Amino acid sequence: MFYNSIVVIGDDGMLITDPTDLYDDCRLTAGAFLDDKNRLSTRAILNEVATWDLKHAINAHSPGTDRVVLRAHATYYNDLFDAVMPSVVETAKTNPAGLFELPASLPKTVKLPQYESWGDYDQRPHHVRRIVLAIIHCG
Repeated sequence: MFYNSIVVIGDDGMLITDPTDLYDDCRLTAGAFLDDKNRLSTRAILNEVATWDLKHAINAHSPGTDRVVLRAHATYYNDLFDAVMPSVVETAKTNPAGLFELPASLPKTVKLPQYESWGDYDQRPHHVRRIVLAIIHCG
């Protein structure tokens, strides 16, 4: 089990996140690195730190320290959540057994075209699957 760590250095407004695949500069995390964390937690962490008054957000996978990158990923996870949650809620209400099929079916239909220009957009189905599983099991 891996845990997320957030370090804020003094009054400098500098945030350091670990693991490094919490977010990346306009790129989707490879699916192989998604299974070790609850994506709802990732969403919650990014939403929280995106509201902080930061000067720098440091992540080893990002070449810069601009906090805009962190905020872009918070928006991505919110858009991802918003794209899958209605199907999860509807399926839970009308056919609870159908929840077992959603991790396989929703990655084929949820597209998020606003992120097509991001690197590794082809990893999107893995992201859809992981957040669906997190919602079903934890959400």
